[in-house]
Amino acid sequence: MIRFLLLSATFLLSLNTYLNAQIITGNGMWPEDSCTFESGTEIIKIDSSYSNVWQIGQPSKLNFNSAYSGSLAIMTDTAAAIPVNSDSFFEAIYTMDEFWFIPYTFVLSFKHKFDTEIGSDGGYITISFDNRQTWHNIIEENFDYGWSLQPSWCSDNLYSPEDTLVNGESGFSGNSGAWIESSFQYGLLPVKYYGDTLIVRFNYVSDSVQDASEGWMIDDLVLHFVDLGGETRFAQPDHGFAIYPNPAKDYISIITEDVRRPLQFEIYSILGEKVFEKDLILDFETVDVSSLNKGNYIVRLVSYRQVKSKKLIINR
Repeated sequence: MIRFLLLSATFLLSLNTYLNAQIITGNGMWPEDSCTFESGTEIIKIDSSYSNVWQIGQPSKLNFNSAYSGSLAIMTDTAAAIPVNSDSFFEAIYTMDEFWFIPYTFVLSFKHKFDTEIGSDGGYITISFDNRQTWHNIIEENFDYGWSLQPSWCSDNLYSPEDTLVNGESGFSGNSGAWIESSFQYGLLPVKYYGDTLIVRFNYVSDSVQDASEGWMIDDLVLHFVDLGGETRFAQPDHGFAIYPNPAKDYISIITEDVRRPLQFEIYSILGEKVFEKDLILDFETVDVSSLNKGNYIVRLVSYRQVKSKKLIINR
């Protein structure tokens, strides 16, 4: 897997501007996690139920006869016909840790082919931000996690709400012909801190009528970070350290560089009362500030010879 540390800040960018931005501007997209199904499959979990039709292998059907890259892809059975009344899935699981996180924007892209009974059999994508407690079709908008998420504003080659399948979900159906690339973007994510998990589920359903359709085949699944050029900047430590998001809600991330340890991180109320302190060991650390009340604070970074400070806003 490709692992790069994502350091993103959007302090001067309004939410509407951010969500309306095109996904291929500025310096374009930085690939962060990739799965070609030749490698990178540790993020993939395939439905283990008896009705599962998803397989990773060499395509051996009449039209689905080769992967997009390499020799392997994931598809609704590499050789056999798709059974009736199918309802199965595979998942791409992304867990935030100290080396990999998505503070704001991500784009998921993939190459795929589909050949299904139009308006009935087909594939659709759902996403979970709460460890599978709830699922949302990726074209849903404005489901509430504290932010307005509107992926269809910045997506390519997705289905529309009118493209319904046998189970009532919107999804891909019909015949794509050649390989196509689809992608979707979320402008802000409710998962962005250590231990959070983003799960993307690729679902396939079929009706009760057997046909000769070949199903859905997917390759080159890539998670991107979006660099929006002049509008978005990487969070570079200013005067030795950076804090984001700011304003913050429950967590903040602290970046320090070229600073000798030990370091003491402190938060003070506007009345001068110390309300939080923590020893910093790493150059990047995430801090839980959910116990702090809404308001303005001063943060201080105390080293062996100097003190640096910044303003922090808690806004819930």
